[in-house]
Amino acid sequence: MEGIKSKSGYILLNSLPKEKRTYEICYETIKSSKMELKYVPNKCKTNDLIKLIKHFNGVIKYIPYELKTYEMCFDAVGRNEHDLQYVPRKFKTKELCLNAVIYSKYALRYVPKKILTKEFFELLNLNYEEGIKLFENFKKYKY
Repeated sequence: MEGIKSKSGYILLNSLPKEKRTYEICYETIKSSKMELKYVPNKCKTNDLIKLIKHFNGVIKYIPYELKTYEMCFDAVGRNEHDLQYVPRKFKTKELCLNAVIYSKYALRYVPKKILTKEFFELLNLNYEEGIKLFENFKKYKY
């Protein structure tokens, strides 16, 4: 088998030519390392392959829109402050956004303005003015 293997024994997909990244190789690799998902061709990204991933933080951006679920997005944003930007608008509920912001206030920059209500900020133990100020400040940062 071509390709460089990690210390854990799985193939580093970016070391394989794209035409050699078969579903079977990708499947076996994802069983060992979810972070290799970014090197999996879209044609190989199936529900079965995605189900191998236990926690979606850091990889939600590599999952095709049509395969994303509310549950995987909720899991991702509760573990990575930047993942909220990769959540489809239809899943950005108050509860999901709250989960993200409880993990890290920096996630505020990705919360839709319509969710930024007095009630939302009270759940974070912030008054509305403080919350909006944080939101505006975080929007300025480039990551």
